[in-house]
Amino acid sequence: MRADFGIFVLCGVLAGNAASAQTVRSDFEKLPVNEPIVFVVPAQGGEVKGRLIAFDPESLALSIDGRRVEFQRDEVRRIYRLGDPYEDGGRLGGIIGGIVGAALVGAHVGACNSAPERSREGCSPLTKTALFAIAVPLGFALGSGFGLIIDYEHTGRTLIYERPRSGSSPFAASRTPARTGVALTIRW
Repeated sequence: MRADFGIFVLCGVLAGNAASAQTVRSDFEKLPVNEPIVFVVPAQGGEVKGRLIAFDPESLALSIDGRRVEFQRDEVRRIYRLGDPYEDGGRLGGIIGGIVGAALVGAHVGACNSAPERSREGCSPLTKTALFAIAVPLGFALGSGFGLIIDYEHTGRTLIYERPRSGSSPFAASRTPARTGVALTIRW
């Protein structure tokens, strides 16, 4: 149970680091004009697909089927561009592969520790260390390769603008007659 919790925390930290590596603008400055395709998520919901042709600090314009459509800044919740970096697939695949390699070595060590004394061949500290030194980098390399291939085949989206939240916090207090607590909102 304790090891499972440690792996859960490690995965959360690594995933958080990967997610925080992205830079998302909270203003319309330096948006990529003439992107082949952008997706605008208006504040009222839905999604609009078009080519970003112009913007200023308070508005932006898309070309949608040859016509110009304008949005005021307070009407836009998010903007995505088509495509995402391949490296994130390799990074995630490497992390998963390394964890799998370490888990396999852990299973071997567990089997060694529970084996009777007379059948512990291949269970010396040197063997365990060598297995760890081979399995984790090999798992990382294979996982990275698979992750790169999968990400290359999948065209994702990259968030390039998100409207700043006005005074909101990821924590919210909750109190009812039966319960008192705190809720945490996590987005990725």
